[in-house]
Amino acid sequence: MNYNEAKHKVLKLLLDVKLNFIDEYHDDREALLTLDQIVKKQKLDYDTIKVILASLSANQEIRFHNFYPEYDFSGYLITNSGIYAYEDEKYLRIKTERSRAFWSFIISIISFLLSMFAILIAIKEPKQESQTPKNIISKDTKLKNPLPIKIDDSLTGKNKMQLKVNGK
Repeated sequence: MNYNEAKHKVLKLLLDVKLNFIDEYHDDREALLTLDQIVKKQKLDYDTIKVILASLSANQEIRFHNFYPEYDFSGYLITNSGIYAYEDEKYLRIKTERSRAFWSFIISIISFLLSMFAILIAIKEPKQESQTPKNIISKDTKLKNPLPIKIDDSLTGKNKMQLKVNGK
């Protein structure tokens, strides 16, 4: 199981305990969950739960309470920041953000390799299109039927030389 998903489930478990607890009707022990109760409900090994609880405790999302040390009455309780973390699905979003960052990295590497490949091909490939301007003009722009141009001398001023196309 993913640690982030397990953290989310532990927060859910502690939140359910907090929401079901009412001071007037329950004993103080029902507000807390012991390490053994969390291990039973999460069905994970003892060491994994200890690591998860230490991480949540370091982030101040849960708190360890030792109300009556003489009776060995202690357990874990969710804090307000733990409630916010659960409601915002903080630990579930981490997985999505990591996969998004991973795929972004992979796509950038692929695009870099493709661009380098294209540059290498352009450098190593002999230029086949290096032709002289004469060859380009003779092959591409040959005029088959050039238009007859006549100059009209009867006009005056700026339009003295008017081009007439096809005798019109």
